[in-house]
Amino acid sequence: MHTLTVPVRVDLTHYQAGVIVFQCFDDRFFHLFERLMETLGKEGRDESVYIDRVITAGGAKDLAADGTPEQSSLMGQIAKSVKLHHTKSIVAITHEDCGAYGEEAKYGSDCQKQFLFHIARHREIEAAMLARYPEFAGKVRHFYLSINGAI
Repeated sequence: MHTLTVPVRVDLTHYQAGVIVFQCFDDRFFHLFERLMETLGKEGRDESVYIDRVITAGGAKDLAADGTPEQSSLMGQIAKSVKLHHTKSIVAITHEDCGAYGEEAKYGSDCQKQFLFHIARHREIEAAMLARYPEFAGKVRHFYLSINGAI
């Protein structure tokens, strides 16, 4: 076993999260995700905005999967983020060509149909989150990542 020593100082002060973000683990979209987080950070009113990141296949996809263990797990992450970090908002992200949605969401590479599919899914995601956490009404932001950027 190797030990990695990194000369970086980590602030262990307990923090409050400005947002909990659900993102996919698909590395093709990581650079877009990072740019999006940078942009959202600049929008923050508090200069010390922290992000609780939930990285899973499909990103926010399974938040709308009623009654599944996946949905329960993701909803539990919201509860923990609120309890531990007093989270103020939620960002739900999905992306084009997502394998977690399967072939049904690719529409033969028709970008417009994929986008419309994801808009419908994001409506379901928000409805499911607000049914469980109504205190986030008006505090949920949705993003769809495509090769053209964040929408």
